[in-house]
Amino acid sequence: MTEPLISARQLCKSWNGRAIMRDVDIDLVKGRVTAVLGPSGAGKSTLLRAIAGLESVDSGTVASPNHVMTDGRVIVPPEHRNIGIVFQDFALFPHLTALDNVMFGLGRAPREIRRDLAMKQLAAVELDDRAKAYPHMLSGGEQQRVALARALAPEPEVILLDEAFSGLDARLRETMRETALSALKASGAAVLIVTHDAQEALFMADELALMADGVIIQSGEPASVYRTPVSRTAARLLGEVNEWTGTVEGGALTTPFGALSAAGQSDGSDATALVRPEGVGLTADEQGSNEIVSRHLLGAMSLLAVKAPDGTVWHARMVSAEAPVDSRVSVTLDPGLASIVSA
Repeated sequence: MTEPLISARQLCKSWNGRAIMRDVDIDLVKGRVTAVLGPSGAGKSTLLRAIAGLESVDSGTVASPNHVMTDGRVIVPPEHRNIGIVFQDFALFPHLTALDNVMFGLGRAPREIRRDLAMKQLAAVELDDRAKAYPHMLSGGEQQRVALARALAPEPEVILLDEAFSGLDARLRETMRETALSALKASGAAVLIVTHDAQEALFMADELALMADGVIIQSGEPASVYRTPVSRTAARLLGEVNEWTGTVEGGALTTPFGALSAAGQSDGSDATALVRPEGVGLTADEQGSNEIVSRHLLGAMSLLAVKAPDGTVWHARMVSAEAPVDSRVSVTLDPGLASIVSA
């Protein structure tokens, strides 16, 4: 594996007796995007600020391959870390044009050199035609792109984005993710994104870390984390999930819609099945014992609620589902979209 450009180890931070980070480890690798996903108060922005040098820690280290930048006693200032940051509010200078905002972080090189570099970065985010506009003349998405270009312009080794897309409407967020991801990948930097948006994290990340109550509870390749969560909390952070708790018997957990392998769980123990809605398959069956009780269109997908004879209701997400409400179906569960965890 490529040596990380930034390694954070055992980071701890408390405030007024409350633990904000507890023994947090994370690596940022050149050319890869790491996303930290968690709810408000999880500690993810504190982690980003500690890596940036904007926040002290009680203990633990933030280090590059060559030196320690934070160790709980000393802290290297942000301007000496070769890190670019995009904040949630973009933090643009209102009295400077888009071009001058991007040029601001380029030091004291001759103006023409700085201008050329800044224009190159504005072009990378498809905004070179708005170089002379002031922030108040730009849309939210355009301001976000200027902030990204400013962070990229000094060609930092590491780029940090703190909820950078949260202030945009849903349609614009989707567009901006693609533009930003293209520019970030082209930079070759190690990238950290902190977000509370599961779709954003899954779309952008090469490595995904789930954070709750100051702790990283699961990390790995996004598809793996999504498909096989290690706990209810981890599953819920990435979207809707069906949950069923029962007793393991014969190495399996029997749900109202079939048995799932419970490898790793002891017979007689209580365990919970976590099944994503797209892991619930429905087939029309007039003799079936399960009933569709609701159906909602989600664009190309439909969300259906299916009720078992015992009254249990699970959700299924399917492409162009035509099953009408009150119809009978048989149900199958996809073990690749199911995880069994301790209850």
